[in-house]
Amino acid sequence: MIKRIFSHIKNFCYNRVAHNKRLTQQLIHKNRDYIIDELFKYPSFINNGHLHFEKLFKIAADYKLSDEAGIILDVGGADGVTAIMFSEAFKNATVNVFEPLEDNITALKKNIIPHKRIKLFQMALGSEKKQTKINITHRITSSSLLQINTSEFKDDYMSKQLVPEREQLIEVNTVDSLVEEGQKVLVLKLDVQGYELEVLKGAKTTLKNTCLVMAEFQNHKLYEGAPMYYDLDKFLRENNFTLMQFIPSLSEKQKQLEWDAIYINNNLIK
Repeated sequence: MIKRIFSHIKNFCYNRVAHNKRLTQQLIHKNRDYIIDELFKYPSFINNGHLHFEKLFKIAADYKLSDEAGIILDVGGADGVTAIMFSEAFKNATVNVFEPLEDNITALKKNIIPHKRIKLFQMALGSEKKQTKINITHRITSSSLLQINTSEFKDDYMSKQLVPEREQLIEVNTVDSLVEEGQKVLVLKLDVQGYELEVLKGAKTTLKNTCLVMAEFQNHKLYEGAPMYYDLDKFLRENNFTLMQFIPSLSEKQKQLEWDAIYINNNLIK
């Protein structure tokens, strides 16, 4: 009975609202402030957290990269969902996905089985080869190679999610040691919770042949020793990249804490 009721509501919303421009405009206008607030707090309000990927794929299509041969470097691949998105958006590319956490590897391996152009590397990336420990948080996607300062966030829910619960010994390698010199990299995507600059430092040679970089930028000190947004921007500009888009991902009490940014290589794409 309850399922039928929800089905009727869903059908009504889809048929009477989503396809009715006037009703849609009225709903948006009446709830404009709420929609804007939620959009800037977290973009999954409208796109399941993948708006930055949608923007990236649009830029790649506009610059004729979607059909090119090359490789994608998906650094911080979690359960493999983003690697699959890359594989579907870049039909002729090989997707190399890097993920060190045992908790994610089982699901990742299972998810990428049908996708023959995705290759898994069970490791983290940084500025040097080494073994080290990663701090695994309650919300596993916030795990980091850096120490975590949970007092940085005032929100009780976020603070609880970011509490470190245990450690795992992992292997760390560098992009430059794994990518053949001269190999064209269509996208370097970084989701490494404060370790972005270390990965980029280990990719200086590869960056010369990288078309697009997408990384998460921080405006907080949750991860001790992590670069601030201006540090990453400075490094990318010094390596001939230009900002194309930035997409808000997390804010708290009117302060923008995190966003995803997409940069383009000036030397490769005019």
